[in-house]
Amino acid sequence: YPTFSSLSGATASYAPQTVYGGTPNILNPQTIQWSFGIQRDLGKGTIMDVSYLGWVTHHGFALSGWDLNAVPPFTTWKPTPGPGTNSCGQVLAYLDPTAPAVKADCTGGALLNTNLIRAMTGFDGWQGINLGTNAGETNYNALQVQFNKRYGKRLQFGINYTWSKALSYSPGTNNNNGGGNNQFLDNKLTYNVTNNRPQVVNVNFGYKLQNGTSLLPIGARNYVTKLFFDGWNINGVLSFYSGTAANVDCGVTGAPLGYWWGTPTDTPSIRCDRSGPVFLNDGTSPGSLGLKTDQRLWYPFAVQNYSLPGKDSFGLGNVPLTSFYGPGFENADLSVSKTITLGAETRTLEFRAEAFNTLNHFNPGNPNTTLTFNYLTNAQTNANYGAITGVQNTARHMALSLRFRF
Repeated sequence: YPTFSSLSGATASYAPQTVYGGTPNILNPQTIQWSFGIQRDLGKGTIMDVSYLGWVTHHGFALSGWDLNAVPPFTTWKPTPGPGTNSCGQVLAYLDPTAPAVKADCTGGALLNTNLIRAMTGFDGWQGINLGTNAGETNYNALQVQFNKRYGKRLQFGINYTWSKALSYSPGTNNNNGGGNNQFLDNKLTYNVTNNRPQVVNVNFGYKLQNGTSLLPIGARNYVTKLFFDGWNINGVLSFYSGTAANVDCGVTGAPLGYWWGTPTDTPSIRCDRSGPVFLNDGTSPGSLGLKTDQRLWYPFAVQNYSLPGKDSFGLGNVPLTSFYGPGFENADLSVSKTITLGAETRTLEFRAEAFNTLNHFNPGNPNTTLTFNYLTNAQTNANYGAITGVQNTARHMALSLRFRF
């Protein structure tokens, strides 16, 4: 019940508005976790743990995946030209008459404003009517093994290994169309492998070196030799991970407006059709394919086995959401420290030298996985496909520190 004075500074709306809704009986998200483990004392301060860990999430909330007022697929474009369309399959009734005409190669032109088309096919006076849903599901299962040696006289270490798999499910996972028309393809939604690394190994250790003066003759043991030879420690963290899940993406150029969905609002990603292996035979060089990519930074995708999916497929080919795993990860961080006692034991001077990515190991990122096809010729036009252009960690760098405690 607003008043005129409260409305005097309000912003007027001159176009249909987007609204949000959903069932009043929406369920609360639920997470269940469980684990089972066995622990064994191996002696000499070493403990072994073997455990299974799992969790699952039900009724995950998603707000924008379902639009009750979306323009239905194949409204503005038809896979097969016919009455009421031009030779490119575009529906003449939805082409903007004030824009330049569509060219012979099906490029150019413009479609009417989305809300005008909604008024003809859906609920007049509204933009998107986005419905909330409880369709989100995730689960995680892992085998975890650990060996830990508690700090003894000089050595402490810990080793852990994880073998895991994580899956997620949400509206739009399988069609990957950016929202808007998922309700038309709800029977095609599937689980997806998320960005977990299936195998992970971590090692941490600390070792206190034997005092060097104890190896010297008694007559050579003095403050100077202790200063240089005693109190040294070495610590390190080693990491070894398998790669992350990756997929071959599919794009198209030179396509007519409305292509694939036949709606003016969606520019969906396209899933290719694949008719053979993901990769070429071992030993294939990029030079043999006319590419200038470094052999060491290239994944040999078998482009000839990929093609655009059928025009009436909604852009959903048979390529799975996970086709391969990218490069793994290896890293070593090491540090050397020395503690010097200055008079009383409460006053110490600590010197520390740390090196991150000590071995300067190159960990490449995932390759360029986008295959871009020309609409008219079906030729693949992305010259950078398969090329690795990023890294997972930085080059080696070091840090020196000096700390005085009192």
